[in-house]
Amino acid sequence: MSNSSEDLLIIYEAEAEQWASYLHFHLVGPIPEAGICCYDIALVTSRQDDFLRLSGYKCKLLILSRGMLEGLCQLRRYFLNRVLRPETSVVILLCGVESLDPLLELVPLKREQCLQISSEQEPRDYQLAVAEIVHKGKKVWEVLELG
Repeated sequence: MSNSSEDLLIIYEAEAEQWASYLHFHLVGPIPEAGICCYDIALVTSRQDDFLRLSGYKCKLLILSRGMLEGLCQLRRYFLNRVLRPETSVVILLCGVESLDPLLELVPLKREQCLQISSEQEPRDYQLAVAEIVHKGKKVWEVLELG
């Protein structure tokens, strides 16, 4: 069984708070509720232990909205650069933005290693994307059936 205390980190900006709640609702089941953390990027501080704790999550789901892009000050860019590692553990939900390009200009991520999803997709797609990362080594369909 996985350590459910640090399964999924959902990073959002105030504009996308409803999306964070929506995703949290739909991801409980495949992911234990105790293992999901919703994190408003406005709470970022320069404390090193915050970076270390948050980067320890198995899957990091970034809700990329216009507000997120507009508010990416140096501290927030540094935070994302540190927490969104390794890129193979990152899912980026495009929410009101057309592509990852504006983010990639500010935060050096390897596009081909991140999983990109869209707000146009169904909840089942979000569950599959996240469960695949959190439950590496298990059959994703089994996890979803049990959840």
